[in-house]
Amino acid sequence: MECRSRAARAVTPVLAVIVGALALPGVAHGDPPEITSAPTITGYTGMPVVGDTLRAEGATWTGGDEAVPAYSWHRCPPGDGDCEAIEGAGAETYQLVALDAGHRIYVQLVVTTDKET
Repeated sequence: MECRSRAARAVTPVLAVIVGALALPGVAHGDPPEITSAPTITGYTGMPVVGDTLRAEGATWTGGDEAVPAYSWHRCPPGDGDCEAIEGAGAETYQLVALDAGHRIYVQLVVTTDKET
């Protein structure tokens, strides 16, 4: 892609937020946590560029203190192709790097319960 302001390369707009909730085998019984509102990806204006810090925010879920959120960020090649998890990107935020230029980026949120039975 073309170079953009701040001497950074553009990243294909963030188009996807994938969410899930599950109860892990061998943990507390009862209803598994449920995501009631998916996160919104913020942290950029217009076209995201390398150096921007994306944030997954505003997600809500059931399960109270027993529910544990886990975020993972993924990089997808232009067009079709397999997306891959970005190593070390497991927080609510992710700073775009040069490898992200021209790729689609998405965040996945999974909420589990970690209480032992």
